Parts: sequence; structure tokens; C-alpha cells
Amino acid sequence: MKTTIETRVRLKLDEIGMKFGTFCEKVGITPVAMRNIFQRNDCKVEDIKKMASVLNVSVFYLIGEPENSPQSDLLMDSVRKENDFLKTEIQYLKEIIKLKDSIINGGPHA
Repeated sequence: MKTTIETRVRLKLDEIGMKFGTFCEKVGITPVAMRNIFQRNDCKVEDIKKMASVLNVSVFYLIGEPENSPQSDLLMDSVRKENDFLKTEIQYLKEIIKLKDSIINGGPHA
């Protein structure tokens, strides 16, 4: 019996005319590992996000959840927190680059 993730992936692959092997390659998961994901109907958030991106669908579509379910709210909260963290990290890196450039160029008095 096909699982939700497998059913949704295969439907979308048929719709867009993409071969399973090509899909696996674009996601960065071997076909054997992808079949294991399908059998378990479970995978890492990072992997399901890659699958959704390659297929141009939402994560919620792939896992069979409505966009406004409690599970989707939790996932979106997690994604928002991750994005906020990454934005903060980018700001820190920009400041570090400015400081490095300042030091290399002789500081503020150069």
C-alpha cells in the first residue's frame, strides 16, 4: 500500500513529467533511501522541504495535512524560528566582515 508521501510525490511526478530517478537526484537522496522514506511515511524535515521544493508544492501537501492544521502550525512555527535564526546569523556575519575589513584597511583612522 502506498503511503501519503509516496502517493503525493508520484502524483506530482506524473503531473510534471519528471522521472523518479531525476527527482531523487535533485533532492539529493538515493532511490533506495527514497523508497525507505516512502515505506516509513516519515523523513527529516530538511528532506521533505527539499522534496517539496523540487516538486514546487508545500510540505503540507506532501504529508497530507491541511494548510491550517495544528501540525502545520507547529511546522510553520519551526520554519519561522529557523528563518529568524538565519537572519540573525547573517547580520552577525556582516558585522564580522565589516570589522575584518576595518582591521585590514587600517582601522577607522586610516
